Amino acid sequence: MPSDFQRKIVDHDRLLEVVREARAAGKTIVQCHGCFDIVHPGHIRYLEFARQQGDVLIVSLTGDLDVGKGDNRPYIPQEFRAENLAAIMFVDYVHINASPTAEQLLGEVRPDVYVKGREYEGSTDPGFLAEKNAVEGYGGRAHLLGFRNVDLLCPTEREARAMLDDNDSGLSTVAWEVLRETQARHIFITLEKRGLLVFERRSQDRDSPDWSSRLKSELLPAFADYAVDHLGCGDALLAASTLALAAGASLTQSAYLGDAAAAIEAGLLGNHPVDEKQLRDWLRARRELSPPAERPPPLPKGAAGGSKPEPPVAFRAAARAH
Repeated sequence: MPSDFQRKIVDHDRLLEVVREARAAGKTIVQCHGCFDIVHPGHIRYLEFARQQGDVLIVSLTGDLDVGKGDNRPYIPQEFRAENLAAIMFVDYVHINASPTAEQLLGEVRPDVYVKGREYEGSTDPGFLAEKNAVEGYGGRAHLLGFRNVDLLCPTEREARAMLDDNDSGLSTVAWEVLRETQARHIFITLEKRGLLVFERRSQDRDSPDWSSRLKSELLPAFADYAVDHLGCGDALLAASTLALAAGASLTQSAYLGDAAAAIEAGLLGNHPVDEKQLRDWLRARRELSPPAERPPPLPKGAAGGSKPEPPVAFRAAARAH
């Protein structure tokens, strides 16, 4: 017998029936759409925000056959992805969509509000534009999620540029514009193999002229020389940096610890939490953090030295073969 939350998962006919009932009752219908393969805190905040825009929140998700995110995706079959979403208290209905995009379904549901993430604001992706045009074509509105007044943003360079639809300006300008629009306090922009850029306001007093003046910046290198698996690196960076800030660390110290956590995560297969012991062991092995008299001799280029886990046997064999 299905549980209460499983009753939220509806097929196409039941979904349209729900929509008719809600509309007859004068309720505002909100819809979100996506893959939702691994539901993380960003998804939760996104869905919570969407629910606040109306009376009924419908979440449609891309079926297994149409998830275009690379080999072996989705990680979680559509039935379980639907259950994950249905278990969230502010989601009213979940529907597995049988098309690559939500364009056709949007034309049938005709939500009053269609909510997408802020990263789509300047997107030229044909699938998203088709969805946006479908909503605006019948008089609905596509609401692009934007976080405001947060303490820390950690976008990739690609995400930051997509937010502004700006592929030409320097990163300092991009960071300043993102902070201006969001009124966030701090921003780290990750650069993949090149590390991350830390941008800091000259004053944290919103009434000070320095709140909106030029930013201070510092580049931190990527601490991982190789990556076994990128999954979870961004989460590790954000979690460690946020905890460090909350504990009173400086912005640069917080970024260093976040960068370290991301490096540790990159050496793990799968998305596993980085614990305190892993981070402490990693920090103890860093030459730049030891007093000069206690520093170990430099390691040969490419040696791990405890700064990160040894690569798997298969990886080492492949490296020697090249």
